[in-house]
Amino acid sequence: MNKNQTMKKVAMAVVAANVVASSLITAMPAKSLAAENQATEAGNKAEQKLMGGLKSSQNLLQNTQFNSLDGWYGNTWPDETDSTAPFRTTLSKGFYNPTTSSLYAARPNGNNSVTLWTGNDTASAITQVFSTIPGHTYELKYTATRETDNAVYAVGINDGAVIKHIHASGNINLYNSGDSWITVPSAGVTRAGTFVARSANSHIVLEGTGEAKVNYSNISIRDISILDATTLDSISTTSTSVTGKGEPNGTVVIKNGETQVGTGKVDASGNYSIVIPKQAYGSTITVIVTLDALTSSASQTVQQGAIATPTINPLTSKSTTASGTGEAGSTLTFKANGIEYLTTVTSNGTWSVTIPKQKANTSVEATSVLNGVSSAKSTASISYDGPSTPTLDNVTNTSTRVTGTGDSGNSITITVKTGDSTISYSGTIDDAGKFSIDIDAPDAGAIVEAVAQDNTGTDSQNVTTTVLDVIAPDAPKVNAVKSTDTIISGTGEANCDVTVKLPSGGIIQGSTNSQGAFSIAIPKQAVGAKIEVSLTDAAGNKGNATTVTVQADTLAAPTINDYYATAGYVTGSAPASASKIALYIDNQLVRYGAIDSNGKYQIYAADNAKMNTAGTAFQVVAIDANGNMSTKANATVQAKIAAPSIQDYYTTDAYVKGVATGASKVTLYVNDKAVRTAAVNADGNYSVYTGDQASLTTVGANFQTSATNAAGMESAKTTGTVKSKLTAPVINKYASTDAYARGTAAAGSKQVVLYVDGKAVRTAAVNADGTYAIYTGDQVALTIAGKTFQIASKDAVGNESPKATGTVVSVLAAPTIVTYYTTDVYAKGTTPADATKVALYVDGKFVRYANVTEGKFSIYTGDQAKLATAGSTFQLASVDAKGTIGNMVTATVQADNRVAYQLTATGFDMATDQNVSGTAGSSITRVKIFVNGDVKRQTSVADGVYAIYAKDVITSASDTVEIAGYDAQGFERSRVTVPVTSVAPVTNKTITPADYTIGTDNITGTIDPDIKRVQLFVNDVLARQAAISGNSFTVYAADKVTSASQKVEMVGFDASGAEIARQAVNVK
Repeated sequence: MNKNQTMKKVAMAVVAANVVASSLITAMPAKSLAAENQATEAGNKAEQKLMGGLKSSQNLLQNTQFNSLDGWYGNTWPDETDSTAPFRTTLSKGFYNPTTSSLYAARPNGNNSVTLWTGNDTASAITQVFSTIPGHTYELKYTATRETDNAVYAVGINDGAVIKHIHASGNINLYNSGDSWITVPSAGVTRAGTFVARSANSHIVLEGTGEAKVNYSNISIRDISILDATTLDSISTTSTSVTGKGEPNGTVVIKNGETQVGTGKVDASGNYSIVIPKQAYGSTITVIVTLDALTSSASQTVQQGAIATPTINPLTSKSTTASGTGEAGSTLTFKANGIEYLTTVTSNGTWSVTIPKQKANTSVEATSVLNGVSSAKSTASISYDGPSTPTLDNVTNTSTRVTGTGDSGNSITITVKTGDSTISYSGTIDDAGKFSIDIDAPDAGAIVEAVAQDNTGTDSQNVTTTVLDVIAPDAPKVNAVKSTDTIISGTGEANCDVTVKLPSGGIIQGSTNSQGAFSIAIPKQAVGAKIEVSLTDAAGNKGNATTVTVQADTLAAPTINDYYATAGYVTGSAPASASKIALYIDNQLVRYGAIDSNGKYQIYAADNAKMNTAGTAFQVVAIDANGNMSTKANATVQAKIAAPSIQDYYTTDAYVKGVATGASKVTLYVNDKAVRTAAVNADGNYSVYTGDQASLTTVGANFQTSATNAAGMESAKTTGTVKSKLTAPVINKYASTDAYARGTAAAGSKQVVLYVDGKAVRTAAVNADGTYAIYTGDQVALTIAGKTFQIASKDAVGNESPKATGTVVSVLAAPTIVTYYTTDVYAKGTTPADATKVALYVDGKFVRYANVTEGKFSIYTGDQAKLATAGSTFQLASVDAKGTIGNMVTATVQADNRVAYQLTATGFDMATDQNVSGTAGSSITRVKIFVNGDVKRQTSVADGVYAIYAKDVITSASDTVEIAGYDAQGFERSRVTVPVTSVAPVTNKTITPADYTIGTDNITGTIDPDIKRVQLFVNDVLARQAAISGNSFTVYAADKVTSASQKVEMVGFDASGAEIARQAVNVK
């Protein structure tokens, strides 16, 4: 109940009390009445205040229906003396006389009217006292009709509670119908007027006189200084309209706080109904009614309405996420197997929770609650979806057993794939849901796959893991190191980190390439110094070190390129420490030659006649800056002979033919082996038999020929490739609804020809990529399934290939594909009734088939890298039992914004951070860190968060750093970029490096005791970690600090890895 309603009830009680009081007061003498009136002035003021809340349209008069005379009194003024009295309760001639007089009587008619019967010329009246508010304006309405022809009327409103004749002396008249009696017209009269109250009480007199009967009806008095009280019915969050009551014909404005949400009008009966938008729970809605500058308002708080029943998306025995729709913002409880899972429905009306896998036929339910209002309960049943995907424990290259979990009782097949080799093992999952299968120890990097199968023969999805490397690399093979060398090299296990430990204790890092070779720059070392080299593989396994002893330098012999008569220059390569080259002929020095920056040399020899003669022996010697000479390298002047040419060779040829100018014979090489020789004709042509060489019947096979002259000089080899003659084109599947026949023509084809019923119909050009499309839309015969036609190819000169035959097939409808996301590894959907398989195409190329079961398919896509990119497309076609391929449907890969695969990463500050951390969705089980495209390490996700150590792998703020998330099957599901900064923290410890002179080995200095790790940074890039001894440090810097213009800093870290000191090094 609002304040206005409370005031109204109190005011009504006051009115009722005043009416009763009036009954008593009118029976008192006038003098006493005046005293009472004066004594209650204070009370009247209080009453006036209460009356301010009265409903203005309320008739202030009591019992105007006149079902009786209750509330009304009679009065007559013999000798102008007031004589107020109630009416009797017994009838006399159908009328009620007052208790004090028989000069007049009244009759209540029960139809909103009363009849006054007067018996002589004394004025008499029906009267009533009513409450008023001083200063308020009131409206009076009444109707007078006559029951006798001589009826007159007079109506007045007088001030106060003492009943007065309208024209009595001393009366304060507020309204009167006229200055004298008015004859009632035959048709009656209806009148209205207003008056202004002067005190808390006023009274009405309905007068008559003479021997007559006058009838008064429809009498009302209402306060027109205030409006009717406004009411507002209850509102809920589902309400789209508001209703209530207010001042008739008033203007209505509906507000939510200060925002207007609707407008309208109150009808003539005081009711309104106005359309509004739905409002939020707890909002305060106010209705304001305005009329003639007066307003009245009421408010309601919006209650929660009925909320939507949740929906549950289909669930299977493999589902680990339950989802559906519900009332936005509501708290949803999903219940499965007696366990409740709570979540909040999103603003777009969807929800999802992570659940354990449920057994088939399990009943689940969902309900929502919002603002104390509950939804109806939604239920669903778990359907069986084949065996669960098994899990695999880690497998290493020393493992002889594969273990994991799955559905108990199912068979399990383990496949180990190493390159092109595949080995399978099988077993059974025990009652505890575990399996253990003996295997042969696999190679590191091999792929181990597990597939479960239930008793119906249904296979699970596969799960894979990569075999971990736990075997340390063998000690590397290190090439000899000489005292003049600045490179140390060797071989070992491929793709390993190489650690070179110098005699001074300095550490230099490098790596082996994909072939296992390494080559690392080092400073020159003294003869006899020992250098240790060790390997650490990508898995962190460190092998034994190989120690090499630095040897004294010995100048190696140079190399000599083949030199032909009249060539003019002898060329070759000199050893690294040589400064010049010397040419000797017949062991006699001819001249010296220079060595370029790449270690190459050339010495002029054209002016020596012997160097223009085939068979001449000559030598080249390398000489260092100290005059030391290498051993001589020997060579012989060779005769110049050109390599032979080879004509086009086809798979059906039995001879290789060509031209060998200046040669006496040619040699045929197949698979790099000399097969036979053949003589060269006088005109330079040759022909070598190949009919017994099976490999030369294969298109694309290579072979070589070389030419040899009479002096025995053999030319360089010429390579030939086996080609194919024009073959029949390939015709793609042709359906009865097609308008073009399409396919691929053999290499060399320029046109294709269409034959129908043995007759050439038309030709079409072959595209650059060998594909063609030839129009068939006007060939009625080719709309009939089973009809055949032919297509042949033609080359540029018109040679025609054999014909290929195509058969018209009926059209099998395309399958439907469910939404495919970037993180999916299977495409799923449904097929038409006659389909037994579906075919997958990526970039227009066939990839694989998958079987259809009960109209549904699931085809593996995890090996198609393109389908991990949003916006990429692929196609699926239905295939019938005969292998006929139906129409294709194209699907577009969608970006995966599902919560289960979301991944975040915080920024990484090189100056302060140790780890890259972030959050991962429920389906992300492992993350890997990539730096500049290379994976550095990985870690598991726990409770939706991860942290991966990165201090040693992120070495520059310009590094591109990414975190990739993987699911339980090892498939990448999402990838985010990590912002990298290098903002030095406030430091409060001291590190004091000594001045460093370029060319010396180490930077040294002192540190505060709190510094536990020291690193060398050159131009803001981590160069090397220093060795600490007590409060001193040493770091090898000769290979990193090479210029005084470089920015060189020593940085100290505390035990937690936080930077606490940084100091520039003075480089001289």
